[in-house]
Amino acid sequence: MKGKLIFTAGVLTGYILGSRAGRTSYENLKKSVKSLWAKDSVQDVVTGVEHQLKNVADEFGHKVKDTIASSAAHQDGPSLATTPTLPDVTSDPALNDKVGQDWADEGGAAPAK
Repeated sequence: MKGKLIFTAGVLTGYILGSRAGRTSYENLKKSVKSLWAKDSVQDVVTGVEHQLKNVADEFGHKVKDTIASSAAHQDGPSLATTPTLPDVTSDPALNDKVGQDWADEGGAAPAK
């Protein structure tokens, strides 16, 4: 209860201070962030990170592709096409139409009383 009260007080304080600051401080912050983002030094770093991420993604993709190819070539067990399947099990209570079936603990509809 004490935690909820402190949280509510914090939200109210933030709302009051935020509404006092108004739209102008938000606009000033927005302008400064846009000007920072537009700087050449920031864009150079962003471009460098993009190139590094593309290189890492390409290397990772090749490793995954090679791993899958070697795994498929050296498969020891039966393939998925030859694996036998088991018949379906009808354990869904909705498929049981016996009178008086209690479905309350199965997530189904409860019988009418």
